[in-house]
Amino acid sequence: MVIREDIHREHPWVAASVYKAFCAARDLAVDGLYDTDALRVALPWLIDHVEETWSVMGRDFWAYGLQPNRQTWEAVGRYVYEQGLSPRPVVADEMFAPNVE
Repeated sequence: MVIREDIHREHPWVAASVYKAFCAARDLAVDGLYDTDALRVALPWLIDHVEETWSVMGRDFWAYGLQPNRQTWEAVGRYVYEQGLSPRPVVADEMFAPNVE
């Protein structure tokens, strides 16, 4: 998700609001996956799949924001530079609005 600089300058709250909206949508999608009373998805082995995913990827398998993905974003910034698409490596902190986690 990208927000134009002019929009962010004029309305600095937009980045945080969009981030919160995406987190809320993710939470709605994920929160009931382990509810054994009424499966949200018609997948016979859903609970087994959820447990396997947790064991491989951890409980926050759709992590949003800078901190949980810092290593990945640093690698992306490095790769973009190495492939000649950027004049310098871009660090992860430059990719996120300062008022967003």
